[in-house]
Amino acid sequence: MRNKAQEKLNSILAEIEILEQSEVVALDRVNRTLIRSPVNGIVQRVLA
Repeated sequence: MRNKAQEKLNSILAEIEILEQSEVVALDRVNRTLIRSPVNGIVQRVLA
């Protein structure tokens, strides 16, 4: 019973670690997609 609980805890902790890494990647993607103007004003167009 105790071993089974420990295995389940380890599994959940591993899943949490994976989700935390996914969160970091997602936040990085969001931060890189923000468009910031070099000066105060409005972005008229974006050249790709």
